[in-house]
Order: sequence, then C-alpha cells, then structure tokens
Amino acid sequence: MASQNYQTNYTYDRLQNLLTIANPDNSQVKYTYNTAGQLEAVSRKEAADAGFTSVVTDFDYGPHGQITYQGNFNGATTTNPYDAAKLYRLQKRTTANSSGTKLQDLTYTYDANGNITRLVDASQTNAAKTVDYTYDGLNRLLTATATAAANGQNYTFVYSYDSLGNILTRTETVGAGAPTSYTYFYSNFGYANPHAVTSINDGATTITFTYDANGNLISQDTKTYTWDYHNQLAQVDTPGQGTTPIVVSFYPSAGDGSVYYYKSDSWDTTHNAITGSSANYTNATWLVNSAKIISTGKKVSLSPGEVRLAARSGGGGSSSIKYKIERGFIPFDTSALPNDAFITEVKLKLFVDAKLNNDNDGADWVTVVQGFEPNTASLSTADYDLAGSVNSPVEGVDVTQRKDITGVATGQYLTFNLNTTGRSWVLTNGYTKLAVREGHDVLNIP
Repeated sequence: MASQNYQTNYTYDRLQNLLTIANPDNSQVKYTYNTAGQLEAVSRKEAADAGFTSVVTDFDYGPHGQITYQGNFNGATTTNPYDAAKLYRLQKRTTANSSGTKLQDLTYTYDANGNITRLVDASQTNAAKTVDYTYDGLNRLLTATATAAANGQNYTFVYSYDSLGNILTRTETVGAGAPTSYTYFYSNFGYANPHAVTSINDGATTITFTYDANGNLISQDTKTYTWDYHNQLAQVDTPGQGTTPIVVSFYPSAGDGSVYYYKSDSWDTTHNAITGSSANYTNATWLVNSAKIISTGKKVSLSPGEVRLAARSGGGGSSSIKYKIERGFIPFDTSALPNDAFITEVKLKLFVDAKLNNDNDGADWVTVVQGFEPNTASLSTADYDLAGSVNSPVEGVDVTQRKDITGVATGQYLTFNLNTTGRSWVLTNGYTKLAVREGHDVLNIP
C-alpha cells in the first residue's frame, strides 16, 4: 500500500500565540489577538476562497482572564458573568441566536467546596430543566435529580462508591418508569488502567469488558476491538456480522451544476444559467453527422456551474436534427474518510425537483459516470464525450440501475447503487467527482 504524506503548517507571533493553521487541503484558520495577547477573533478560508471569512468576531475578557462575551459571525452570542467575590465562579451562561432565541440560559449554584449544587436551564429548548446535585464528604456525586424538565422526562440518578472512588452502583429512575440499578465490578490489577470496569450487571444481564496491556478495550461481551500501534481504534468485530460498517453521508460541495450540449439553429452563444451571462464561441464549429457529432476541437469560454453549449450545423451536417445531451456534475469532499477505509457500499441520492422527457420513447435513461468541474477558462470538446455516448464512457452503476426518465418521480429522491467501478471512484484524500447523464445521443443510440 502506497504511503501518503499530509502536512499541516503553523505560524506564531513573538509571544508564541498561534496565528495561522494551514491544513493539507489548503484550507486555513487565522487567529487575531489583542495587545494583552488574548484571542480576539477567529476566521477561516477554504482552498477556493479569495479571502478569509469570520467565524468568531469578538471575545471580551474579565479581570481574571476568563471569557465573558463571545460574538459569532452568524449572529449568535454567548455571555458568561462571573462572581468576582467568590473565586470568579461562573454564575450564568447565556447563548442566543441571531433572532434572540435562547439556546442556553444556565444558572449555577455552588456549595462551599465549589461543587455545583443546582443547575437551572431556562433555555427556550426542550432541554430546559432544573437539576439538583448532592455530594458526600469526599466531594463525590451522590445524586442528580432533574425536575421541571421541558420534555417531561424528570430523572434521578443515585451513585455509590468503593474506598478507591470507583463507582459500585448506579440507580436510574426516568419519568414514571421503574428504577434500573447497575452494579460495577473491577479486577484492580493486570491492566494499565486497573480501575477500569470489568463487568456491569443490571440484575438480569451482565456485560463483561477486557483490556490490553495499554488499557485499550479489546472486548465487550462478544464484540471485539482491534487497535493499531498508535492506540487508535482500527476495527470492531461482532460475531455473525463481521466488521461493523460505518455509514457516512456527504453532501455536494461548491462547483456542482450541469453541463448541457444543446442543438439550436438560432442560438450560437454560451450561456451561464446561474449568472445569466453569455459569451460567444471562440472559433468553434460543430457538425452533426449521420452517426456522431464532429468538432474542430476548439474551446469555448464559460464559467463554472450550469452551462449550456450551443451547436451549429455545417460541413454537410443536417440542420434538422435537434438534440440535448446533459450531464450534471456532483462533487463530494470525501477527504474525511480514513485512508485505509474499505468501501463496501455507495449510494448516490439525488432529489428530483423537475424533469424533462420530451421524446418519451422509452429509451431515455439516466446513469452515473465520473465527472469534473468545467474549467473557468475553457472546456475541451472531448471533455464530455461530445454527444453523450459517442465515446462510450464507463458507467458507475450496473445496467439494472439505469433510471428510465419516464418512471422517475419528482419531489422525491432518486437512488443509484454504485457498482465496483463506481465505488472505486470514491477518494479518501480529496474530492469524489460524480456525474449523472442522459444515456443516448443524437440518433437515440444508447
């Protein structure tokens, strides 16, 4: 397996404050400080961005150095008043969105030892509640009781401990349900973390745990865990199921759109349907022949996004043939996938807002191929295999996955299950670039 290096660069000021982070994907984060060396603002820039965009616009600080105010670019704000007479304990935390809705409205009460004895959440969310806490003489939590819960789920948790401070029992009562008690057992030897729980029993079921010499969990009942030499989780196995699959969803990134090949005698410009701008051909002549489209190979100016290319007949071609070959470009940033990810299934889901099915001859279908973003300066005539299927591009789905336009419903998702070829297009170190296209050319040949 070939190795690949990913480099992250950092810059600092003379006070050793972090100024910038440059990530392997060329995105950047920038930090701004005040004259006291305190963080004042955070901004970011994606690889394709011209400049930085604010994330956090302002931090304010109290005399103790704690953040008392945070203002975000999206309009959300957080205030944190502290009690100057009592060791600067946080008294309250309020977070509101740009419209003033309180997402957090937390008020804290403490005992003489600094333990939180009451937390009142008066936020305008279903998380609102009041929680009271009690502690033993060693400041260990004994009970947590929630009342006036906005979602109606009041609860009480009760804990007991052994002489080493390990939890022995935990009893939970939620709403009007019966209490559920859990008992914890420890071996206290043989592991890097001797106080790790080895079994939990709720009176009916016992869950057992084992660990390796580094303290990593290697089994939980019949489920096993494998770790690499960095002590990072590499695999989870469940008997009868094999390796536990991880389902990850990605959404289209900037640059998506459609490219059309469109025949019209009276239209000879390139048109960007997003901006509404037009640009004339740059010495390009398109011919419609009996079996395929022939081109001089010249390029035409355009902008990224949804672009329509006009065609002219000439050189013996027929001006009566009308055609429209469409390919939609859909990029996904899949760089968050692990480099060693084993991809077993890929689904492409497209929401159908509207459709065109002018000929409705039963031979018009949609399939999945590889794609790429049109260059901002030019598009080669070979980039989109001319009239659709002339160059017979490789499909990323099996024939059975082709979608007949007649049967495609609007207002819902259209799902393609990618085959082995399509799955091989998924990149773990960059963008997965897919495209969907109508499947027949000028002469209606699939």
